[in-house]
Amino acid sequence: MSAGPQQPVVDAQPVPSVGAPGLRRPGEAQPLCPPFRPAALRWQVTRDLAARAAVVVVMVLLALFGAALDQHTKGPWSMGAMCALVFLWLWINRISIGAAQQLAQVTSVMDKDPAAAEAGIALALRRWPLQRALRLMLYHRLAALRHRQNRWAEAAAICRSVLQYPLGQAAPVRTHLLFLLAEADLNGGDLAGAHAALLELHRVPLSLMEVMQRAGLQVRYEVMSGQDAQALSNLEQKVQAAELMPVVQCGGLHYMLAAAAQRRGEKELAAWLRRRAELFCTPEELALAARLVRI
Repeated sequence: MSAGPQQPVVDAQPVPSVGAPGLRRPGEAQPLCPPFRPAALRWQVTRDLAARAAVVVVMVLLALFGAALDQHTKGPWSMGAMCALVFLWLWINRISIGAAQQLAQVTSVMDKDPAAAEAGIALALRRWPLQRALRLMLYHRLAALRHRQNRWAEAAAICRSVLQYPLGQAAPVRTHLLFLLAEADLNGGDLAGAHAALLELHRVPLSLMEVMQRAGLQVRYEVMSGQDAQALSNLEQKVQAAELMPVVQCGGLHYMLAAAAQRRGEKELAAWLRRRAELFCTPEELALAARLVRI
């Protein structure tokens, strides 16, 4: 097994009782995920890989040892070795199955009960060895949870670290990780990180809704970085696309475009865009849009 600083996956708090994530008896505390560190994820992935490789080696040695003893003693050693192999295989897969069940539970309660979702993630991350794709899926859920909690720097760090690995069976979450990363970086003021994430989003196939979501983030990035002329390019198409968005996003996009037009001295265009924004959004929602692009 590879050497490395073994870090606890979760803090040492009482473990919730079996059932939905976070379900606990009176007096028991919900486990929490510690602040994310890329080194901890690297250690966990390395530990998982080394442990699973060690199990495979043991299985091969058991098979060879049982066959060799059979030849010399004429005893049923190979049958015993086969039973041991089956036990090892079931044991290592049972760990990942349990974590996969917790992943499904976390997904079902993410919106309704963030604390229970975090408890489920913490308990699942405590298991090892896990399949790498499963561990990365758990970290994807943790990134989404931190994003919901407005912990932008941590959400971005998790996304950036997970995207460095071959995702394998977790590949379907790559696009969502990129969207989380782009928005977290914009919210945290990391324009260089947001730009890199947006470039990656231009290289992957997207659904129509995802294309519109990317367009909104792109305009926001351009306005925040002072690229007002670029933000206003192809304005007619952007306005038409905005009309297909949910109401608040549509109004917010109009407001950002109005800010870009105002800074370029195009007062009539800015006034028209602002009037349209006011049709879609309340004053509070427009104030939020202003904070998002720091204007």
